[in-house]
Amino acid sequence: MEAWVLEGIVAERVGVVDMSVAGLGLLLEVLPPFVKTGDRLRLRISIKKELLFEVDAIVRHVTPALGVCGVEIDRANEQVLRAFGQAVSELLERASFG
Repeated sequence: MEAWVLEGIVAERVGVVDMSVAGLGLLLEVLPPFVKTGDRLRLRISIKKELLFEVDAIVRHVTPALGVCGVEIDRANEQVLRAFGQAVSELLERASFG
């Protein structure tokens, strides 16, 4: 999985450290000081090479010391939520076979 934070025409690639059926834990190289709980971010997310989405997300928590930001994907986008659910299921299935 790959993700970018979109700000106007600028797309900053960020690391993905966690994934759930409706959210992501993002690792930002430099956590912008303006990012705080409740803020909205626009993200570009590639779940698989053939699945690329642009979605709105809400910042749910920020840990500046670690550069980690947890976001919840806009639940109105059913296509993205289905793709997230499938990706999480695949990860859990792979993990169970160790």
